[in-house]
Amino acid sequence: MKLSEREKKLFIVLAILVVLAVPYFLVMSPLFGKIRDVQMELIDLKSEYKELTALQENSDVYENATEDLRKKTQELLMRFPEDLSQEATLMFIQNAENLFHISLYQLAFGEEVTLQLAQETETAQMNGAELTEAGTYSAKSTSTVFTYEASYNDFKRFINYIEQFEDRMIISDLSASYMEETDQVHGSFTLIQYAICNPDRRLPETMVGLELGSENIFTEAEGKEVADTELFQQYDYFVMLCNAQADIDAKIVGKANDASRQSYLTSTDNDKETILITFTGSAGEYRAMYSIGDKQYPEESIEEGIAFTAGNSLDLQIISSPRIGDGDHVSADLELVNQTDMTLHVTIINDDSTYPRVTMKEMTGDIKLHNK
Repeated sequence: MKLSEREKKLFIVLAILVVLAVPYFLVMSPLFGKIRDVQMELIDLKSEYKELTALQENSDVYENATEDLRKKTQELLMRFPEDLSQEATLMFIQNAENLFHISLYQLAFGEEVTLQLAQETETAQMNGAELTEAGTYSAKSTSTVFTYEASYNDFKRFINYIEQFEDRMIISDLSASYMEETDQVHGSFTLIQYAICNPDRRLPETMVGLELGSENIFTEAEGKEVADTELFQQYDYFVMLCNAQADIDAKIVGKANDASRQSYLTSTDNDKETILITFTGSAGEYRAMYSIGDKQYPEESIEEGIAFTAGNSLDLQIISSPRIGDGDHVSADLELVNQTDMTLHVTIINDDSTYPRVTMKEMTGDIKLHNK
């Protein structure tokens, strides 16, 4: 078959078109696709650059907001203890009984409830994978049922004490009966305590110093002597140190079981003060005199002191409390003088394990220190 000149020219043109098309589809077209992808990526990078530039320009605002949120978080956490323990509850009961002369003579511990807290989740993109950091905080609560008896005024002060207490707690159920003849209130209430737990938050060890009770209730009931346990069945005088934000005075010295509180000497200063306590006398007739800084009791006859009758032993209890922050400076240098014919037994309970409030500066006479 012989091609005409016209057909030959058409075949030559077609061959040229094929030669030009093959490089385009094999080389140029993918290259143009990559160029489009790079242009789209460049647009995204420019947008991200603008966002980061805006963040950088307002970095001080974000840093201040972050610090403010951190402080508020810490303030919120300070309202809750690091954990819950029955030992801490028992010490709360004893301190309340000492402060308000309320009798909490029955209690029943409930079950502990734990709830995982939902913390705001931080999400990030890394190599196409979504990374999520979950919160590690958990909340605990426990309920305790108390049966109580107290005077009307002490009962009101006790309720206010719970409301203002440094650790978060509420009364969920309360019953009260008032006897006008004796001005006594009795009943029961349910106390719910809360805590926020985290591996970085550790509950300080509770210094348990419960004096009441006996090593063997059966031998004591039979009238037999129990060696050394009578030392801790009661105390004659007490010193109490509380945090400056508590709803009671920071420092209190007084006679135990003094319903009138006339023997109380107090101070509200949020700093360290010297507390001097002197006991004198013999043969069952004893006197006490004490001072906090420049204050003294008895105010008009400090040298004569106030008369009291000791039991089988002469006991002084020092009730301290854990510190609640850097601004809590309540503390005391104790100077004790025993000029009696008995041994003075001093018991320190619930002091801060890291920064103790109590410093035994000087002890003169026959004095024994317990549970420090």
